[in-house]
Amino acid sequence: TMHQLTTYQTEIARAILDSVLNERGLTFTVEIPRGGGVRELSAQIEHLLLTLHLNDGANLLRIAPPGSADTRQRVLESRQGGAPVDLWAAELRSVRLGRSIHRFLTTEELGPTVLQHGLGLIEVADAQLISDKVFESWIRPLGDTAGATTVLYGQPLNGETPFELTKQRNREAEVHDGV
Repeated sequence: TMHQLTTYQTEIARAILDSVLNERGLTFTVEIPRGGGVRELSAQIEHLLLTLHLNDGANLLRIAPPGSADTRQRVLESRQGGAPVDLWAAELRSVRLGRSIHRFLTTEELGPTVLQHGLGLIEVADAQLISDKVFESWIRPLGDTAGATTVLYGQPLNGETPFELTKQRNREAEVHDGV
């Protein structure tokens, strides 16, 4: 069962959804302390987008380092209680709702076939654990090629991870453009 989002989660969700729904293709860095509800936030964003695009088809992608918790189970739980059985299906690495699909991949599963247009949202779990090579070779090009909104969920680590460098660039850009 899904929980009501807190004020800070709602603010984050609105900004991400605005970027996805208006095809802005922004990159967000979300830093919430462990236990602060990042998986709930992510699951509710995914749930809403899958539902909104039931007929026209959303294409969502969640990337996580091997062993990282993902929101697939939370998405499945929300679907089981709220959608007619013939509208949704759980597959090994994805969840489908109508024409919408939400794929779940580890960084080890990224490859050329993932580079595609039509992605609306790319989420990266535990982004502080993503290597520079994976980030520059796959994640950044995915967002650029697809024009998708990219959300990096992470924690501070050493000040030099792609997550932290992107967070710093976002803060600098915010000073100039207010977004």
